[in-house]
Formats: sequence, C-alpha cells, structure tokens
Amino acid sequence: MLSTPTAIDGPSSLGGGFYSLNLFLSDGNQAKFLNIGDYILDTNSNEFSITALSNSPFNSGQSLTVQFITNDVLPQQDTGFNSEAFTPGQVDTRPFIVTPVFVTGAAIFNAPNYEHTVQASISDILEGNKMIVGDSFVDLTGKEYNISFIDPSSRFAVPFRVIETANEGVTPSTGDGAFYRSTTNIKLYQGTEIIDPARTVVRNRDNFLVDTKIKSLEDTINAITGTSTIYILNPTGGTIVQGTPVGINASGEMQLLDVSIEDNIMSFVGLTKSDISSGAIGEVVVSGPAENVNTSADLDDILYISTTGGLTNTKPEIGVGGYVAGDIIIKVGKVSKNSTNGALKDVVVQPQIIGQL
Repeated sequence: MLSTPTAIDGPSSLGGGFYSLNLFLSDGNQAKFLNIGDYILDTNSNEFSITALSNSPFNSGQSLTVQFITNDVLPQQDTGFNSEAFTPGQVDTRPFIVTPVFVTGAAIFNAPNYEHTVQASISDILEGNKMIVGDSFVDLTGKEYNISFIDPSSRFAVPFRVIETANEGVTPSTGDGAFYRSTTNIKLYQGTEIIDPARTVVRNRDNFLVDTKIKSLEDTINAITGTSTIYILNPTGGTIVQGTPVGINASGEMQLLDVSIEDNIMSFVGLTKSDISSGAIGEVVVSGPAENVNTSADLDDILYISTTGGLTNTKPEIGVGGYVAGDIIIKVGKVSKNSTNGALKDVVVQPQIIGQL
C-alpha cells in the first residue's frame, strides 16, 4: 500500500478515540491493497490507524473505522483528495505479537551456539507459516530467541530451531509463547517511546491483519488464574470425549495417550474441553480449570493419566491400577468445585511429569 491521495466523507465519532468514515481513493485500483494497520492522514495533519474495514478487499467509497494516533479529533472532511492513505514503516499503536504458539517440547541442539530445537502447536498455521528464519520467538517466561532453521517441506509440523538472543544456555519453556517480527522504533505513539521494542513492535505487512489473539496470550502469561487453551485437529477416526487427556503427535495433531510408551506419553498437553469428532479441530485446556469434567474423584483429589489413557485418582504404583514397571507417571491436575455450579467438578490442569515406575 503506497501513499495514495484520498478523500474523506461523513466522519463520525464512535467514542473512545474511534471514528467511522467513508474513504475514497484517487486511484480506485489501489483500494484493494488497503488493510488494517494502514494510516490515514487528514488535511489537518492528524494521523489515524485503520482498525476495521467494512469489506475486504476494500473498495473506494466504502466505510472503515480508524483510531486516532496524533490527536483525538474528528477526521477532517475532504472532497478534493488532499488527504492520504499509506502504510507506515511500522505500526506501534499497541504492542502486537503476531502469532501465539504453544510449546510442547524443547531441547538443546548446539550448546556452543546456544541453539535449541522446539516443537510447538501454532494457533493460526497460515500466519505461522509466514514466519521466516531470522524472525523472533518468545517463550512463556519472556525469554527471546531468533528462528535459525525451519524445515522447508514440513514447516512447523516438525521441530524448528532457535538461537538465544541473550546467551544464557536456557532451553525454551513449554507452554504459551509467540512468534513475532521486530523492527527499529521508527514512529512514536503519542510522543511516548517504546520501552521494549524487541518484544512489543512488529513490522507491518500488508497481508497481516492485527492479531487480536495476543490479548489472550498476554492474559495467559501474566495472569495468576485463568484457563489457557489451544486448538488441535482430531485425526484418530473416533470421537474424543470431554475431559480426555491428549497429546500432540509429530504432525501437530491430537493423539490419545499410553503410559507405557515414553514418547507418546511425553506429548501430553491437556484435557479436551468438549467432545471432539474425528476430523474436527477441538479445544484443549492446557492450564487452568477444565470445567464440568465427568469424574468420580473427590474434590481436592490429584488426578493422573490412567493405564487406559483416561483419568484416575489412584496414585500410580507397580501392580496397582494396572500399572507395571516402566510406565510413565503424569500428574494432570487437581479436582476442584465448579465456580458457578457447586454440583459440578472442574479439573485444574497443572501438568507435571512425576517419573517412571
């Protein structure tokens, strides 16, 4: 989206610094390139960032919503195409991290180079596949890495590699993380410098929509309580019922668990939030309360993955509950009372590898 002369018609306030207007482009053929995150400059030199389009691709004369950048004022009406639409070098009206991911495993790859392999489930695979070597990754703890290798054929369906930006010899933590793309601080928002540009600024790309999912990621990282979920495809050929422990296979898809197979059981990520039909993408609770789980366990009981792949409150021991030597013990979490209906039981998911029998 290059700088394009525009005309502004019918601006009105939506409140909270947001405005609605009809935008006409002097070259109507350029309208389809207009995107969320682009800027509008009115004839009073006030800048506004586009937050919503009435239609995509956009057509000249259609309506859009903008948020003020320089001053919280109504955009100046202009019939002479003396206003301007343009893509800035970056947009820093809000700290965006582009693509949330969930790290299911990580290991050292090349210690002298502080390089690690990472296996992750990506919330939006189409956005995730736009990431390239050199782009950035941040784990649950906020530690930053640069992507050093992506398999050219399988992309993120197989492990990728990252190098630490601060050489500490720390492997990425499992749990919520994000891909992002940082730039230098070209613009300022309301005259306030960006304190941490490496984590809070992403390069604007015309085909990247503002990723509102970052809000849930920030909540997950910063909240003391709350539920974090991911979405995974069920390829098993059968329905996986609510409250079933599941893992992620090498293809990034859902799999049932067997405590006797180490690689399989170590893929555990959480409990299904609801029944998931074969071939459907379902929601899996990876931390926090999984609500209304059907279990005979009592409140405050600790739950483990059973020998049948379900949940049990029987502590795994050799010869107890079907467990044998070599089985892997995985703590799933604890039974709690549902916050809105005391007759129901939730499971607070707190995954922990206990060890091997």
